[in-house]
Amino acid sequence: MGPNAHPDLKEDFSMNALVHKRLQAGCDMPDFQKKESEKIRLLKSSRLICSTLSISGHRDMVNFPEDFDTVVIDEASQGVEVSTLVPLKLGCRRLILVGDPEQLPATCFSEIAKEHKYDRSLFQRLQQTQYKVNMLNTQYRMHPDISQFPSVNFYDGNLLNFRDKEAFEAEYPTSWSHIPCLAPVAFFNLAGTMREESKSYVNEDEAQFIHDFFVCLRKAFPKEDWRRKLAVISPYAQQVNLIRHKFRELYHISSDKEPCPVDARLRPRPPAERPVRCERRSVCWEPLLLVERPAQDCIMVSLVRGAQLKSKTVGFLRDRRRMNVAFTRARLNLWVVGAAKVLSFNEDWKEFIDLLAGKCRLLRVTEPREDFLLRYLKRWHERNPKDDSTDGAALEAQSEESDCLLEAKDVFKLSPAEMDELRAEEAERLRYERDVEEVDEDDGIDPQEMAQSGVKRKADDAFGADFQQEEAPTRKEQNDDAEPEEEVAEG
Repeated sequence: MGPNAHPDLKEDFSMNALVHKRLQAGCDMPDFQKKESEKIRLLKSSRLICSTLSISGHRDMVNFPEDFDTVVIDEASQGVEVSTLVPLKLGCRRLILVGDPEQLPATCFSEIAKEHKYDRSLFQRLQQTQYKVNMLNTQYRMHPDISQFPSVNFYDGNLLNFRDKEAFEAEYPTSWSHIPCLAPVAFFNLAGTMREESKSYVNEDEAQFIHDFFVCLRKAFPKEDWRRKLAVISPYAQQVNLIRHKFRELYHISSDKEPCPVDARLRPRPPAERPVRCERRSVCWEPLLLVERPAQDCIMVSLVRGAQLKSKTVGFLRDRRRMNVAFTRARLNLWVVGAAKVLSFNEDWKEFIDLLAGKCRLLRVTEPREDFLLRYLKRWHERNPKDDSTDGAALEAQSEESDCLLEAKDVFKLSPAEMDELRAEEAERLRYERDVEEVDEDDGIDPQEMAQSGVKRKADDAFGADFQQEEAPTRKEQNDDAEPEEEVAEG
């Protein structure tokens, strides 16, 4: 049901197409006056009808004279209660709500409406009234090291792995995850400079590091298709634009109107996973705002936050539901780039950083940053000469003075056929965006920061010694670099 059926499904399954075929069958001049009655007959003969919440209130459904046995609502925790009631008017005998209240909530912009619980979903209302909730507690997607933190911090340790670590790595082998800096979960501690730009925030240092990191991955593991394997996500719109610009330059794409070859987008949105297409591009933060994409093999997160505001807050990053969505998209690797000292003001982020510090996966990014990964891999290769996972000869060929990144850029160019494929993928992505019925909440600079800087809200923003192993920041270290400041109550 609805006008925006997927092209692969429209011809064979959409109501309009099926009705048209029925009217044309066996006659040269179809009688389209019978269209409405044919719709009723089609609905009566169908065992399964798919629609969005709003389309279920369309007159074609309302005029249907019969009741429905069962209504199943996916991502039910994201729909406001009023929206969820729309399909219930069809007289269902059984309602099944499927969702995750630990991920993104229902959309609501008004603070007054939130005070009156308008942002509460029917799923949450039933859960809060002690209605029985059945938890599907086995995850099939992530490496167990990735699922560890979400399980403990968001699901009280109840999230189980379908495969243990050994079985998972046998099923999804990689040639890099045994290297500490490319482990299934790693945090790159980079004290970059955050600045305000177009009523948003950017961190040039993080964007450049991610760009260089990608180039180094291509050089160290030339057999891997990193353009399709890696996704980069960030919570701020201008940071996304900056990353897109850098990747377009890398691939010799001069126009900002052309799609980004390593797709960069806005923030994690919850898992209403679209039909899986394995061959997709990849720079985004759309596990927080846009239509959810399928799981990606490797995800890099640019957190942007710096100490420039001299605040003890981390803006929109404090929302643990968004953090949960961001951390549960990756299948093989989750690599986070941010300023550990700043993020540790928040308890959830501090626990994550402490966990990685205990595993020696908190890595300080040292100068020169542009070849940090290559230097790390060369050092690793020197200490582990029998390890053939990296191209040791290629790494050794890069002297300390050689401009390895500039040399590597020559291979970053797309053929006309690849550009056509890229444009087709971008057109599909934009079509999915247009299909989103509701937009996300909190799409601006954090209210606390707004009071400090006078920056107006912008709907595009989401939330507000070499290779030395980093220690997790202590509370004293955090307080040394930040001026005391009262927390501003939200709402």
